Amino acid sequence: MSEDLALTVKAENFQSYLSAVNKAHVHLELDKPAVGDRVTAVRQSIKSGQVPITVEDQRVRLPADEVADALDEAVNGDVSNDLLRSTAAVVVDSVCCSRGDTGVGIRDSDVRLRSDRGVIIRLRNHKGDVKRAELTGEERVLVFEPDAVVGLYEVLARWFLRRKALGLNDGVERSLWALPGEKRTLHWRQSRMNDFLSLILRVRDVKPPAGFKYSYHSLRHMAASSMKAIGVSDQRVKMMGRWKCIETVDDTYVDPACADTYGCYRLYGHLLPSLNRLEHLARRPEDLRRW
Repeated sequence: MSEDLALTVKAENFQSYLSAVNKAHVHLELDKPAVGDRVTAVRQSIKSGQVPITVEDQRVRLPADEVADALDEAVNGDVSNDLLRSTAAVVVDSVCCSRGDTGVGIRDSDVRLRSDRGVIIRLRNHKGDVKRAELTGEERVLVFEPDAVVGLYEVLARWFLRRKALGLNDGVERSLWALPGEKRTLHWRQSRMNDFLSLILRVRDVKPPAGFKYSYHSLRHMAASSMKAIGVSDQRVKMMGRWKCIETVDDTYVDPACADTYGCYRLYGHLLPSLNRLEHLARRPEDLRRW
């Protein structure tokens, strides 16, 4: 690792390479070489040596209220095509507790609006999964009951109407968030979600503190922190974020200082018993009336 990876890859990003090596050995019916205390020790040693030359702004959780307010503006305001699609993409990525490349991988056929105002979202791409062009029937599907997330149905319905006006209902498979003229949208990576989020924050004049940054992963931190702040069960937190253990969530993704704000309940309160959710949404009576 020291010779082959350390000069080109940050130590914290080694895992995908080590996993590939291990999988190759498993297929050859050999022991996994990239596991154990020695590998961990080497990674830590490399990491400590890389710190002085890889100082970057640290990623920080985005407050859920920012996404909730952006959702309101996209539903009710006069917004551009770019801002509308960016907001819809960020909101979907947020409420699905997904990662940037999962959110941008959603296609035209992966979202359905029900007549009762429910929303069905199919998620194809996940960390560690092989990306396939064709459906396998094992994709993750989330069914949001009517107005489970207030505004989710409206922002998607508005985007679908805008897409139709732009001539994007032509039967061609593309990312749901594509605009006319954009190429290879089925191959978008998480950096595109960064673009969507950056546009929203720029329009809203939201800036991270000096030395910190917001990225697509800030949404995942937001989801974990918000769910824990309002008391969503550990089982549901794990299932929503596809985490293997709650210890990983607590140690890596949860900001214990996250308050149980309106935005947390707006985006994730549907994971709570209904009475708990309605009580806290009453902080803004104009939204409570919609229930």
